[in-house]
Amino acid sequence: MAIDPATGTVWVGFEQFNQIWRYAPGLKRAEAGVAPAAMARWRSNGGIEAMARLADGRFVAISESVPYGATMQEGLVWAGDPVASSVPALRFAYRPTPGFRPVDMVELPDRRLLVLERRFALPFHWSNRLVVIDPAALIPDAIVQGREIARLEAPLIHDNVEGVAVTREGGRTTLWLVSDDNRLPIQRTLLLHFDLIG
Repeated sequence: MAIDPATGTVWVGFEQFNQIWRYAPGLKRAEAGVAPAAMARWRSNGGIEAMARLADGRFVAISESVPYGATMQEGLVWAGDPVASSVPALRFAYRPTPGFRPVDMVELPDRRLLVLERRFALPFHWSNRLVVIDPAALIPDAIVQGREIARLEAPLIHDNVEGVAVTREGGRTTLWLVSDDNRLPIQRTLLLHFDLIG
């Protein structure tokens, strides 16, 4: 989900269908939707989980899994609203750390992108990485890899963390992470709050 702070307009990515829909503020009504041709090869359960709207109006999305026929996760950049745009998206390749997958993304106040990556290993072990990307790296056919700034794994608190948001509070940059319990008793829904230092 991405929100325009000026208008309250909301864009929602639907992973199973690889579609993006635009909603009126407060999700009061659906305005329009699109199944971008650039996402046609993205897997139904590994498609659009990481999506962000940048301050300059661009949109970025990264596939969770490697699309059919590809060797790495794919990223797309739209110059504007992907629902309204008739201009094809710019395509780049995203290289997560081996074993991890991108599950969410947000723009930081300094305009870098923060990508949340997740790893799952049996029997039910979760870990996460937070990596930063210079948006200047998002050029056609580039191979993009983030720089790790944090990791959540045992013995630290961890779970199926797959959502990230950022706020500014009292001059500090605050990160919010949320986990999904998948309605399973062995998992938890957690809301974690961190200050980003440096």
